[in-house]
Amino acid sequence: MSCQVYGCSVRQGYGKSLHRFPDPTKKKELYQAWLCNLNLTSNSFIFSKHKLSVEDHFEKSCFETDLMGRLLGFTNRRPRLRSDAVPTVFACNQDTREDSNLQTRKRVLNQIPVPLDNVAKEDKWNSALTECKENNIPKKKIRQGEKAEQENIGRPSKPLMVDVSVQTLTPSQLQTDLDIGTSMTNNSYLQMPVIPAQPLDTAFISSPKKDQDTSDASTPSPPPSPDKTDSDCSYVPSDESHDSNQSTSPDSQHITTEPKIIAFESCLRALFSRVVCTECGEPISSDESTILYNGTAMKVKFLCMRGHQSSWESQPLVNSKPAGNLMVATAIILSGETFSRISHFADILSLKFIGQTQYYSIQKDIAIPAIDHYYSLQREVVLQQLQGKQLVLGGDGRCDSPGYSAKYCTYTFMDTLTGVIPDFSLVQVNETTSSTKMELIGFQRSLSNIEDANLAVDVVVTDRHVQIRKAMATDHSDKNHQFDVWHLSKSVKKKILAIKPKKLLTEVKPWIPSICNHVWWCSREAKGNPDKLEETWTSLLYHISNRHTFPGKLVTKCGHPPLSADAIRKKKWLPKDSPAYEALEKVITNKLILRDIRHLDRFCHTGSLETYHSMMLKYCPKRLEFDYPSMVARTQLAVVDNNVNIGRKQKTGANGMLSFTTRCPKSTGRWTARKVYEKKEYDFKTDILHSAIKNQQEGTKKKTLHQLKSLTLPRNISKDPTPCKEDLVDSHRSRFF
Repeated sequence: MSCQVYGCSVRQGYGKSLHRFPDPTKKKELYQAWLCNLNLTSNSFIFSKHKLSVEDHFEKSCFETDLMGRLLGFTNRRPRLRSDAVPTVFACNQDTREDSNLQTRKRVLNQIPVPLDNVAKEDKWNSALTECKENNIPKKKIRQGEKAEQENIGRPSKPLMVDVSVQTLTPSQLQTDLDIGTSMTNNSYLQMPVIPAQPLDTAFISSPKKDQDTSDASTPSPPPSPDKTDSDCSYVPSDESHDSNQSTSPDSQHITTEPKIIAFESCLRALFSRVVCTECGEPISSDESTILYNGTAMKVKFLCMRGHQSSWESQPLVNSKPAGNLMVATAIILSGETFSRISHFADILSLKFIGQTQYYSIQKDIAIPAIDHYYSLQREVVLQQLQGKQLVLGGDGRCDSPGYSAKYCTYTFMDTLTGVIPDFSLVQVNETTSSTKMELIGFQRSLSNIEDANLAVDVVVTDRHVQIRKAMATDHSDKNHQFDVWHLSKSVKKKILAIKPKKLLTEVKPWIPSICNHVWWCSREAKGNPDKLEETWTSLLYHISNRHTFPGKLVTKCGHPPLSADAIRKKKWLPKDSPAYEALEKVITNKLILRDIRHLDRFCHTGSLETYHSMMLKYCPKRLEFDYPSMVARTQLAVVDNNVNIGRKQKTGANGMLSFTTRCPKSTGRWTARKVYEKKEYDFKTDILHSAIKNQQEGTKKKTLHQLKSLTLPRNISKDPTPCKEDLVDSHRSRFF
């Protein structure tokens, strides 16, 4: 896919973002404005989702400054066009563009002189036919040119626009290049012509010819004589003396975006049977060819009929390592998968794959430092953007397994106003005396890191954790401590469901949804007044007994409109002196509930943080155990994923309406409608992959702070030292025979 602007040669994969044309069925006026600016007509231009325009043709005001862009300021993310954007920036005059149905054909200006006589006319026609054959110009175009000459006799000559095909060089005219790394850097294989007359299309591989001097293989071969045709288009590999050239590191950005394929060994052997020797021109003996595998890479050693040796490698080398092995190992952790699952997938297909030792070596030396570097850069930008603001931070801990068997606890702080995560902390159980204290330590570390960054924290929103509540009251009394509304609503629901006997619960249970909604309504209407919040909450006792006006200091009546007689008749009210009313009154006036509900006056909740924890399962599933550096790296990926994709808009359907989907959760069993959002952007994973390749090119193996910290932590969570294996085997007993 390429840009449709005349004179622009940008294609997909060049590092530029391409934007689709507006759909004429939805935005007809905007579509016509695009065609007008690009000098296109609806008759000659066929709309397609593959018709694009590059970002360079739009002014800066045409792009949205969404929340993520303002907070992070990254330029590598695909910019989002405004809904009314129109391309107005062009490098050349669009008025000179002529309509054409074939985008791959060029327009040339041909000055045709007026013929003097029939003899000159015949000579001109024969010359035009010769030029037609040489340049692959259709005869129809030449006849159109002759007709234009006849019509313009006696008039001043005018330039005539003639369609000609794109002229390409023959394989022998192509510049030879044995350096695979260099050929990948300049994208030469994208510029090679396709020669349909040959049985095997190998024009995308630069290779030397038979008459080339083998002593200087890097020198381009001169163009052949026009009288001599080169019929040999077979692939000629580089000899053994040029293997070192393949080790030169190609452009890492191009390696990450270059298409890759799965090739069968039988098909490759069929290809190798057409290879000829670079020195003598004799065919390669397929039986004498040796194939060596290095993970996902292949190296073939050829031997011709006269004993000359040469070799070829299927992947470019990055500092003597195959690029595919580096990218596969990095992509496994970037996708949130594990080596065992991807390796099993490769075994099913009999696909050559890297080994476990090689994977963990690349992960430790290449992938984890690249992820940490990208996360550190993003965190610096986030902290800079949050400077000078009064933050409302929502915090919550996540253990890698339930109960008291957790090894890690990840405590995360999120700005509830923007959804961005400024910091997180990972705590291993060996750093504490018990797993119940991991959340408190993670809370203290993350909050200390945020304070060290000179961020102004106004409100801290957490659940009703007892240890954190005490720490906020003693160590952070200058900050307003709020509780999450959902957690308190859930606690009230659990207390109601605990009412006994079951007969009373049957009468109270229909009121549970209304009571949970009342918690949210009380928090929203408090507006920073805890006294009003408490009084609004206790007024529920009047409402459930069908009393909607009552004495009070701040609240004297219910907030709902007057009820109709039919609504009063259908509602199952609880009389004031009934046992069910008294049981519900104990829950509503519970001392702990009345104390904690006063911490809801700012109407804060951590719903976005709970959504992040669900997304975090993609990178850190709870049923699997990871070592400390890997756990940190996977959490960093989850944080970057969240920060890059905040502020996504709701998706619009083909009819222009907002998209929804229907779901029936197992917890409630009731059908609900949920919004469908736009797809996420994962360009940051390509950037991390590019950084990993660059690290390998530079040969740097710098450990992160988390990798250094892991050296001081125990390798397992057992408090006892590792016993002798032989003793364990001797003491092993089984109930089964």
